[in-house]
Formats: sequence, structure tokens, C-alpha cells
Amino acid sequence: EATVPPGGGPPPHYHTREEESFYVLEGEVTFTVEGRTIVGRPGSFVQLPREAPHAFKNTSDIPAKMLIQCTPAGFEEF
Repeated sequence: EATVPPGGGPPPHYHTREEESFYVLEGEVTFTVEGRTIVGRPGSFVQLPREAPHAFKNTSDIPAKMLIQCTPAGFEEF
């Protein structure tokens, strides 16, 4: 589980090994994926393929909570 403060999120980046998935629990998170915008609200699931340039930002005024999954395993060693 990850908590992202209002206005928070990483800069654009990509992963060469992992696919990344997000399940939004609280707040509103705007994902930018390969130039497209996806607005994630509680209950939204977003899956990103490896090597897809992406970023996300908490666009709500409360901390956003998400479950984040990276596959295959090993990202925790980064």
C-alpha cells in the first residue's frame, strides 16, 4: 500500500523489467501513460506495460492510497 500526498507523485519514467498495476483505494490519482490521461478514483484499476513512459499525480486534496503491484518480482531490490 502506498500513500501519496496531495500534489505528489513521481516524474515521468518507465520500467524495463516490470509491468506495474495500481488499484486506487482513496483519493483521485491522474495517470499519464504514453501521452494518454487516465483519472483513477476509488475502485479504479490501472495496468501499465513494461517500457511504457508514465507518471502519476494525486489530484485530490486528501492523501491518496493505492495498492501497487510490480511483476515479475524483484522491484523491491531497486
